[in-house]
Amino acid sequence: MDEAREVDLTVPEASSEGKVVGRMWYGGLLDCLLTRDEYSGCPSDGMRHRLVLRLNRGDLEAFFNAAEGHFSRPLYYVSFQALKLRAFRIYDDGGARRKDPLWS
Repeated sequence: MDEAREVDLTVPEASSEGKVVGRMWYGGLLDCLLTRDEYSGCPSDGMRHRLVLRLNRGDLEAFFNAAEGHFSRPLYYVSFQALKLRAFRIYDDGGARRKDPLWS
């Protein structure tokens, strides 16, 4: 089994991916799909939706597969897919809190 890694998906609230992360927090999706030790952060710190997942690759894939149905509307679908690709890129690069110039 792959090791669990931290995947920091913190994004600006007003971004399209921020709307997806906000819906994950406020819609209760995180509580439904993950245990409390598998994620951390806060729905809003005034500027960002903070979300750090602590999962192995298989669980990360299962999480995004299970969540996908909640973001099937065109308004959210592309942003959800972008967030998913970003999560796997961060995981494959070693996880943790990567400095990404686009989101810093």
